[in-house]
Amino acid sequence: MVAELKVVESKGDFQLDGDELPLLPPGEYEVGFDCYETRFLHRGHKLVLWFKVATMGEHFGKRLPRYYNISRMLGKAGKNGKFRAGRKSDFVREFYSVIPKQIGRLDRIPMTALNNVLVRAKVKTVTNGYDQRPIPEPLQYSVIEELVGAVK
Repeated sequence: MVAELKVVESKGDFQLDGDELPLLPPGEYEVGFDCYETRFLHRGHKLVLWFKVATMGEHFGKRLPRYYNISRMLGKAGKNGKFRAGRKSDFVREFYSVIPKQIGRLDRIPMTALNNVLVRAKVKTVTNGYDQRPIPEPLQYSVIEELVGAVK
């Protein structure tokens, strides 16, 4: 005996919570800095830089994050939160690959230096969660894997 599956019309019993992140084909895109925030995620201090796709086409204007580990937050987590990053950290290295010149004092680097700079970014699709469990295809999303450098 074969059981029949009955199709039931959805009434929208739940909604997804959290950031809505777009899914773009992996590759390099030109992006512009939008804003930044500090967060406490997965038992660690994180810096999240948000960029908007500047490459013309169907993905123009979509927001993508670039996540970094940071040494610690200085004050509360949130938008424009102050933080401390190691000299050899991915953030500091990528920051200076985008902004190659020295910007004032090394103990007080302004994030506004990223304003009005067009950046080449390598974008990837996130297929596994922080716990390395696979993410179902409809829930996969794109993030910036690396800031390659400033667009000349």
